[in-house]
Amino acid sequence: LDKALEKFGYEGWIVLLDADEIYVDSPRDIINKYDCFFDCLTLDNMLFFIHKEQEPFKFDPKKSVQEQIYWHAGPGWPETRMFKNRKEYYYDINQNRQVQPQNVRINYKTTFKIKHYPFRDSVQQAKKAQARASSDAKGGFELGGYKHILEGGY
Repeated sequence: LDKALEKFGYEGWIVLLDADEIYVDSPRDIINKYDCFFDCLTLDNMLFFIHKEQEPFKFDPKKSVQEQIYWHAGPGWPETRMFKNRKEYYYDINQNRQVQPQNVRINYKTTFKIKHYPFRDSVQQAKKAQARASSDAKGGFELGGYKHILEGGY
């Protein structure tokens, strides 16, 4: 990152997206709307999942994920996903599972959405929830969002 910053400098925006996520709207359109007003933007992350009514689930590679997985835990949770590339913004090495950089003073909560498709069957979801619960016990994760899975529901 340091070499990239040396070469390209501090300008533009940093836009974060995980491999299992899709922007609902164009990131350029979102940035253009708020560029003059804010340095950091939060979007709603909507978790899409395989509902128990869909099991046994069989993924069809000829169809898009969006066509096959349509249940979501709305309205979503806010996550910082866009911020201006400024020299004073940085990440702390111990900043676990938090995407907002340090020193951001104003983080604007937009109404824009991200679709999150970590599609897993119920067994995979339960294992993931247990792993997160273990991490939470160490102070690394908020378990509340997975409580329904640990209790056997969806």
